[in-house]
Amino acid sequence: MPGELTMLQIKTAAGGVDEDALLHVRCLRLGWLGLSHLAHLELFSQLTELYLQHNELDDVDGLLACRNLEFLALGWNGIASCHGLRRLRRLLVLDVSGNPIARIEPDDLPPSLRMINVAHTPYAQLPAYRARLLAMLPDCVCIDGVDVTDAERASARTDAGAGAADEPHAGTARDTDARTDEGVGHAAEEVTAVRHSARSDVPAARGAPRDAHAGEARALVAEDEA
Repeated sequence: MPGELTMLQIKTAAGGVDEDALLHVRCLRLGWLGLSHLAHLELFSQLTELYLQHNELDDVDGLLACRNLEFLALGWNGIASCHGLRRLRRLLVLDVSGNPIARIEPDDLPPSLRMINVAHTPYAQLPAYRARLLAMLPDCVCIDGVDVTDAERASARTDAGAGAADEPHAGTARDTDARTDEGVGHAAEEVTAVRHSARSDVPAARGAPRDAHAGEARALVAEDEA
């Protein structure tokens, strides 16, 4: 099937490791491959980091079996709904920027999330969308590359019961002409600040994003700000 993820692509992304080692990989970088359908990911039970940005995906079904994911980059695809991602109960970092997402329901996202990027989506045009996200994700420390303040957190608690305003149509959110690989490495100087924020703002009992991907999250967000 054209656009379907193949085992060869997975093996290449894993550095050409042998078959036994392949099933134990923890990170796969599968961005910019023109993927429209995900296959085989259910075989990788050890996977904790998955990069799928700048593909042609329109749903998240093919990755929901990856229950150990902590870091998921889905920016700049054609995904219109986050429904189902709540099954990824260990997910700490989520990037869905640049997708035609107009709604995010309270039961769409796992409460484990500490960092989320919804920039360049119709959802990010809603009034007080940050407060809406904080009402769903009370332990989130960073939204769209901007740290959550104490005032925002307090306001979100106060406004959590407010009625939803009219929401825009999905529209087109996939203008990738200005997106380059260089953007992924941008804002590396902010990594230390993100790590400290993740450690200090989230209750220790709930945990925080691992050092291994706190910086990656900031870099992906910086790609949208470049």
